[in-house]
Amino acid sequence: MGASAMTVIVAGADPVAAALDATSQFGAVLNLNSTAELKALISSNRLSPGVSDKIFLFADTVTDNTRPSLNELISKLTTMHARVLIIAATLHAHTIIEECPGAGLISGELHVNTILGAIANSGVDGLAPVADNYPISLTAPAERHAFPVAGSATAFPQQPAPVDYGIGFAATPQPGPPSPPPQMAAGEPAPAWSNPPAGYSTASPFDTTTGTWDGPVARAGAGGAPKRLGKVIVVTAPKGGTGKSSMSLNAAALLGMKLKGTGKNVCLVDANTQQADAGKYLSAHQPSIVDLLQDSSMIRPDRVTNFLHHKPQLNLSVLLGPPEPEVAHPAYITGDRYAEILDALKPNFDYIIVDTPVAELYHDIFRTFALPYADYLLVCVTPNTVTIYNSYMWLRAVTTKEAAGGMGFDENRIGIVLNRAEDGIGCDESVVEDQLRDYDYVGAIPETPEWKDANNHNRLVVLENRPDINTALLVVLEKATGEHLLDAASTAKLHAAGSSRSLFRRIFARKGN
Repeated sequence: MGASAMTVIVAGADPVAAALDATSQFGAVLNLNSTAELKALISSNRLSPGVSDKIFLFADTVTDNTRPSLNELISKLTTMHARVLIIAATLHAHTIIEECPGAGLISGELHVNTILGAIANSGVDGLAPVADNYPISLTAPAERHAFPVAGSATAFPQQPAPVDYGIGFAATPQPGPPSPPPQMAAGEPAPAWSNPPAGYSTASPFDTTTGTWDGPVARAGAGGAPKRLGKVIVVTAPKGGTGKSSMSLNAAALLGMKLKGTGKNVCLVDANTQQADAGKYLSAHQPSIVDLLQDSSMIRPDRVTNFLHHKPQLNLSVLLGPPEPEVAHPAYITGDRYAEILDALKPNFDYIIVDTPVAELYHDIFRTFALPYADYLLVCVTPNTVTIYNSYMWLRAVTTKEAAGGMGFDENRIGIVLNRAEDGIGCDESVVEDQLRDYDYVGAIPETPEWKDANNHNRLVVLENRPDINTALLVVLEKATGEHLLDAASTAKLHAAGSSRSLFRRIFARKGN
């Protein structure tokens, strides 16, 4: 929907409401100070029915003086598919996001264009950045002064000044490798990003008394040190349009949830630098690899986790890719840098799922990072005979011995996934298995209406309890990880059916196809 038809409802952030109203880009901007005022507004019938023409911006410092509470109101709005953004003036915003994962988060230094960009990313068309991109300051209430305040130089690392590239919202420029920054002294704490390090408790991670995150939940290894598997699963495809990015993120989230409570954890590395989609699905853009690479002293196991976006409720941490293609300079974000980061991540995680760019044989990130570091390679294909043939030729080059001009990857560590699979189009699982018979076929992900709708709206479909999709992904993940992830009932059905292909056909049979 266009911005001029939108009503923006701002709660607890007077400067934000004033700034948005001054842009004259919205139909109306309503400024509220408490949940009681919001409840009264909703009950007053002053607003049109439905939520499609509205966007809600809540500061985490808004006065919460009603039942239902702020979090309950936000959860109800997101269930209705309303656009809801939480503005972080304190770390309380992350508690809200954990309880209301359908809401987006605006954190870090606030400027007018930061807010406009976040609204645009939520699906509002017709917005334009303003020339006077002044900073917006929010003041945390006295009882929350222990938390870092957005815009505080001590709370968030400073970023380069935004530059308007003439194609939309301001972006942070990274024209090439930065000059070497001052190295931190031994024992100096990492930057105070507002997300907890990986593996930390999810019950109430922030101690308001000490102002620190609580201790890591570590599985003991030799000498009592944390011991992680550090297994790297690379999801890739030799051509675009296979849906590998949405599959990567959904698979990582599902694996994290299935392993929650076992002591094992999951990380997703979004290395699809020009089309980094993880942030869009998670409504998060910072910190990202761009922030991490500004100080190479952060690329070490005890510091790198501070530059991940953490989803404790999913048992998942994510290294976000560049927020805009303009900052993904190939001289700055390289396969070698990703390799350094991966070395630092491996001691912190049991499974690291990597989403790659389109895996052209001579693509730097694929050739110097993704392939050499992969413990297991998941190759996505779609039900198209030309695509399958091209994938065969690509796989042959990937697995041919280096002495014969290939890349020498072990074909026994490759799994083929038929993504966006459809029945009755003359290119089903049997065709894929036959044409790519030299490699292990591990399963199919059906192209259902639910999967399409979730992808079109940047939602994680695995959170919507779709048994067909979740079971199909778990079949693939069991092959890639070696973990027992399917419950007894699903395993029994698979054994009774005889194969994942039979399961897939039963999925479509139930849908009447």
